[in-house]
Amino acid sequence: AVYAVIPCWIACGLIYLVLNKLTQKDNSIQATASSLNRNHLMNFIVKVVSLITLGLVLVPSVLQFLGVIELDAVKLAALIGTIGWFVATPIWMGRESPIDSREVEV
Repeated sequence: AVYAVIPCWIACGLIYLVLNKLTQKDNSIQATASSLNRNHLMNFIVKVVSLITLGLVLVPSVLQFLGVIELDAVKLAALIGTIGWFVATPIWMGRESPIDSREVEV
């Protein structure tokens, strides 16, 4: 059963790469003000979903350590949280910042 974890993480990594590639935007397209507002709202919603799914991985582990829940519940929550994380996170992490990088001197 332990050896099944490695292929799951490889599969999750591949899903992440595919979704990241699919959600990348073309830089040559100029966005209107309304689409910027929609993108801002969408980014906020997806960041909240990412945070919740990260919590689904971390909180049950602590609860199991404290003896509050069983290991099977932790495994199920971690699986759901991991899938949710890899689906939601590439949507907002691939976005460019609103500041033009050519204007910022490092």
